Amino acid sequence: MKSLNGECDWESRMNLIRARGRKLGLEGADLDDAVQDVAMAILKFRYDPLRSNGASEKTALIHVMDRRLISFLRSKGRRLKHVAPIDLQNTNESKGLESQDRTIDINVIQSDVRLAMLSIDELQHRVCRLLMAGLSQAKTQAELGLSRREMCRHMKSLRDAFAKHGFSKCRGD
Repeated sequence: MKSLNGECDWESRMNLIRARGRKLGLEGADLDDAVQDVAMAILKFRYDPLRSNGASEKTALIHVMDRRLISFLRSKGRRLKHVAPIDLQNTNESKGLESQDRTIDINVIQSDVRLAMLSIDELQHRVCRLLMAGLSQAKTQAELGLSRREMCRHMKSLRDAFAKHGFSKCRGD
């Protein structure tokens, strides 16, 4: 890519949007609609190094793409819930809609988790991985050689990172 704002890489941007949309489970007409929606957001996008928090223009642009794709999936999920007739609860059509709705929800959750994981540092990644593997906070703290205060600080950072991406804070730790 020569320039993110140049004409020469417009096709590569569209290919990137399509690839990221497919990764989120979009296909067919939904993928085309999402690409169009994201393309409009990219046309409006203006990189400001002072507001980018140190991110490169490419990273900021990819973040715009991801947020628009997730927004598209959420709005599609809301539309499906409103369009699905209530009296078709036991028909094959409604089962298909419910299955599609669950797939959209899972894709949105997975993409939100990925975004949350991108916002934390390497040590917090290690803390998160050990906790997800079933270790207690005390065992994770011992495994990584952290003090209790450091572990508490990392837990707060993890909670904040996930809350920022739509996950509620839990009290089970």
